[in-house]
Amino acid sequence: PEICKAFDIPMSMLPEIRSSAEVYAPMLAGTAKGVPLAACLGDQQSAIVGHAAFNKGDSKNTYGTGCFLLLNTGETPVFSNAG
Repeated sequence: PEICKAFDIPMSMLPEIRSSAEVYAPMLAGTAKGVPLAACLGDQQSAIVGHAAFNKGDSKNTYGTGCFLLLNTGETPVFSNAG
């Protein structure tokens, strides 16, 4: 909220935060009409899925406008102590 206020951006302009593991809505047209749209992955997340890094310890680097390292930490969340 503070950064929006600093830049005079109404909070109502921001998208709703949603889980990447829920049903958003059914497809409305085409051959997939009625099929639930039930996942959302960004480019880095989809890259790690595309490289089948499904096991704890598997990792994937992506390069583009930045360099990102993604690491499969397994079933237990690992919280950063750095912020």
